[in-house]
Amino acid sequence: MLLFAFNTQAQNEEIIVSEETISVPKSDHSPKKATLYSTFLPGLGQAYNKKYWKIPILYAGLGTTVYFIFWNSDQYNDVSTAFDIRQAGGDDKYKGVYSDEQLIILQNTYRNQRDLSILLTVLVYGLNVLDANIDAHLFDFDVSDDLNLRIEPALVQNAGFNVGGYNYAMKMTLKF
Repeated sequence: MLLFAFNTQAQNEEIIVSEETISVPKSDHSPKKATLYSTFLPGLGQAYNKKYWKIPILYAGLGTTVYFIFWNSDQYNDVSTAFDIRQAGGDDKYKGVYSDEQLIILQNTYRNQRDLSILLTVLVYGLNVLDANIDAHLFDFDVSDDLNLRIEPALVQNAGFNVGGYNYAMKMTLKF
């Protein structure tokens, strides 16, 4: 997670193009800050990036995965306790419902689902940090309204073995 916290900078220097000097303004928006904020408190990096609509989605994902961690853990403990009672010669609440082999299968199933839920929680948390970092890098990215892309068929002159022939192709034109 802290891999993204290292200092990275966009261009902050003058660019010389055909004897003209173009000044690139430095952004006050820091990807490092957004990454650290999201690392310490999920959603804080999204708030720093002014992407408030992502915070409820993030907490819904984290809440769901954490809920399933606890639910599967409770089910595992319940089935495991019943199996231990049965092995000690007592009566458990699953007597007559599940056999010993079925209780072992249920234990393994709930443990696997708990472990998967833990992995998904770590994944959602990691995506939170990554999203904050990427949004911070693209915070000042400007897309003007007159940007368009045209895709159309075209004939291209063949420069290979069949000189003088034509091939069909797709032509993409990007105007900005």
